[in-house]
Amino acid sequence: MKNRNFDYRVWKIEDYIEEVSSESSVPGGGSVLAFCGTLSFSLILMAIRISLKKNKYEELLNIFEDIERSYLRFKELIEEDAKFYNEYLKDKKAETAIKIYEVAEEIAKISAAGLLYIEKILPYILSSIKSDLYVSKEILYSVFKGSKHLAFINLKCIYLGEEEKRSKENLLLKLEEEVTSTARRLDENF
Repeated sequence: MKNRNFDYRVWKIEDYIEEVSSESSVPGGGSVLAFCGTLSFSLILMAIRISLKKNKYEELLNIFEDIERSYLRFKELIEEDAKFYNEYLKDKKAETAIKIYEVAEEIAKISAAGLLYIEKILPYILSSIKSDLYVSKEILYSVFKGSKHLAFINLKCIYLGEEEKRSKENLLLKLEEEVTSTARRLDENF
């Protein structure tokens, strides 16, 4: 590994990309999904800030902090996923595998919330930058699909009772229905 500092948030983008493409398995899919989610929320925040310069819509002001919290959490998840995966490679403990699953599930949930945020703010965003929100929507939809897939894979690797596994699977499937529905509505409104 070229860069021994696992805090990917302080790396140059070029270094991060090089590390992802290396023979190391860390950072991997979960970290990349969180990175993409961070970029998506960056576009949402940019669109809000630019729109607020023109009009101080109460709706944008009210939701801004929630969106910013999601953006910051995605930034943390870039590192958390890699940290837990590294731990699992060393200890192979069930508790660590569960943490990896939980990161994937959280990425899915934040992505789903991001799509709802876009739906709420879309009417208040300047038309000249709505295309940035469309890009953000597409990224978040892909991040959701990838994280749902990772979560399902991780569920197979952790030791939970069948009922608890089914409950988690059902949660992800229900979330997928909501995400797909939200994405369709957004497509109709762009």
